[in-house]
Amino acid sequence: MVRGISHRVRETLREELGDLGESIYEKQCWDLGVPPDSLSYEDLDGLSEKVFDAVRYFVGIKKAENVKNSIRKYVILNRLNELESLEKSVVRLFKECKLHLELGSTNLSLGHMGEGLKDFEKSLKIAENLNKNDLKIETYLGLIQANLELGELDRAKEIIEDCISLTDGMGDKNKKAESLRYLGVLKWRRGKYDEALENLEKSLSLYRDEWDRNGIAVVYDTLGDLYGEMEEYDKSLEYYKKSGDIYGDEKNQYQRVVSFMNQGVIYSLQKDWEKAAELYSQSKSLAEEHRLPNLLAWSLFNLGESYIYKEDYDKAEDAFQESLKLLEDQQDHFGEAGVKVKYGQLCVEREEYEEAEENLAAGIKILRDLGIPRYLADALHELGKAKSALGDEEDARNLIEEAVDIYEELGLEERKERVLEDLNELTK
Repeated sequence: MVRGISHRVRETLREELGDLGESIYEKQCWDLGVPPDSLSYEDLDGLSEKVFDAVRYFVGIKKAENVKNSIRKYVILNRLNELESLEKSVVRLFKECKLHLELGSTNLSLGHMGEGLKDFEKSLKIAENLNKNDLKIETYLGLIQANLELGELDRAKEIIEDCISLTDGMGDKNKKAESLRYLGVLKWRRGKYDEALENLEKSLSLYRDEWDRNGIAVVYDTLGDLYGEMEEYDKSLEYYKKSGDIYGDEKNQYQRVVSFMNQGVIYSLQKDWEKAAELYSQSKSLAEEHRLPNLLAWSLFNLGESYIYKEDYDKAEDAFQESLKLLEDQQDHFGEAGVKVKYGQLCVEREEYEEAEENLAAGIKILRDLGIPRYLADALHELGKAKSALGDEEDARNLIEEAVDIYEELGLEERKERVLEDLNELTK
């Protein structure tokens, strides 16, 4: 067993970091006072903390969290195996439920959404057998997140409704607030903006009742995103600044980067590309300084878009390529879709239509799988333009008509009118 866990942890670090991972593993084992080939499960919690600090220093916090959670997963699986040797009892079932909850959350953090979903389903079955409502609520929240990530919106809605009903019965305002925020996100994903706002405001009110500053800030961020989507930019900026004030008090560098990036997004939406590029450059520099690779990837993505509109196409291509590599490493599928769509847009601007078609089609496939209509409509419009330039008028018309239908369903009249202009040109 000892050799087995030593080998698995060593290989995990090698898979994530190559030779650097091997070196970190060896050094942190010896620092812990354990020979690298004699690691036991009891050593893993201490090792994971040491490895986290080392990996964060060399590579960044996202990769460090992945490695730490990968090691933590071995601990949880071992504890579940140990429980199987015990007789069935309420205590055993309670521990098993909590371990499946933790394993589900760990898998979600690693991007293993399907595995996380299965863990939460196991946890829910045990919680129901125990008739423990607090465990059921925790499990519901995990299931909601997993189903939203997997694009299973109908199932997510069912669970959210069950969770809200249960939190009402228990008087748990914080968990109800979290459920309502998820409901707001779900309504947004379906383009029902008024209902999304209504649920987010209810969530915010409950968090304020409990004076949960982190919860309040998260809802502010979500409202900022939603108002940006609705093209109400002043309100969007207002909520981002409110969120930034809370995170600024806590000296959270991660959220400080997000604040610069969110404000850059608003200036992008207002077509002030110079100001947007300035803010994205600030977020990029901070992300590099504090080793935040996911935020670095998104800063580069947004910076690349700014360069397109500034007609600096070479810088845009460099930014997109660097961003895509980081996002693929992090298994950020929404981000991958975004880069492919924007790179396709860049190719359209450079009149490289075949390459544009390839990248846009790849991005559209991911967006359809994720069930994100607004960005899908943008991508369909761009692919329609590329198809038209390649002489495929029928496909171009069908794609742009689908984009128009989506904008109409979402109530985005200005976008719809702009796209209709291209459609009218095709139907002349």
